[in-house]
Amino acid sequence: MKLNTDEARSSYEKLDEVEEEEVEVEPMSKIRVILMNMTQFGVNFMVLLLCVEVIPAQVEALVGSAAKGTCFGGMVAGGAVVTFFTSPVFGMISDRLRLKMGRRRPVMIVGTIFLCIGLTGMALSCGQVIV
Repeated sequence: MKLNTDEARSSYEKLDEVEEEEVEVEPMSKIRVILMNMTQFGVNFMVLLLCVEVIPAQVEALVGSAAKGTCFGGMVAGGAVVTFFTSPVFGMISDRLRLKMGRRRPVMIVGTIFLCIGLTGMALSCGQVIV
């Protein structure tokens, strides 16, 4: 089956027109930018605290101090591999969403729910952690 190049160009031009029409973004107010930055600061602080204090202490409580470095390194490497493959997939999914809530918001909500479940699991995984 051979595709006519004029038809293909025409459909790409129509797609570009549709994408250009959908992109009308209002500038954000200063207070909204400040609130978004405060939220991002809180998330980064939580991740930093987890990576530096909580997760190494939990790994040590679970496997002992002798195997702590190997286990923690394996966890970090495994997380990097999972992120390498899942980030593009979830990016493509969020690019194709056409919901009333928007494209990114449903993915962020689902991610936040899974984050809360994971943090709860971390809290319950080890009986007593001394930090």
